[in-house]
Amino acid sequence: MAQRPSIQARGAQAERPRRLRARDGSEQLLGPNALGDPLNRFYRYPIARALYRVAGRLPLLPDHVTFIHTLCGIAGAVIVATRRTEDFTLGFVLLEARMILDCYDGVLARAKGISSPRGRAIDELGDAIAYAAIAAAFLVRIHRDSILAPP
Repeated sequence: MAQRPSIQARGAQAERPRRLRARDGSEQLLGPNALGDPLNRFYRYPIARALYRVAGRLPLLPDHVTFIHTLCGIAGAVIVATRRTEDFTLGFVLLEARMILDCYDGVLARAKGISSPRGRAIDELGDAIAYAAIAAAFLVRIHRDSILAPP
């Protein structure tokens, strides 16, 4: 009689992510550990794939796109920190463009077949720089608003 797998083995097997191949040839992982952000999955990645169909033939490398999305994050953070409240829309658009371009650099790397651990590290560094700038911008904004607000 065959021995049944242990609970730990069955749990590890259930948590193993599955691969899903999209129509454009890219692969996504599915499973409890690979769901990711729903906004990325249902909104930003489809836009990034559409952007690849439009701009995929440009002589841009994923590292260039990473640099551009890092600059978008810094510019959005500067607008949030220094501008009027009415300019928050522009800051939001820049920060959302940063997130879409962050998805696009991965789509571009996979489509051109040049994804690498080095590129992933550069992308993570760009993300960290942009997130730090955004966090600092919100701290500056909160501090400025608390000082300038009437008691």
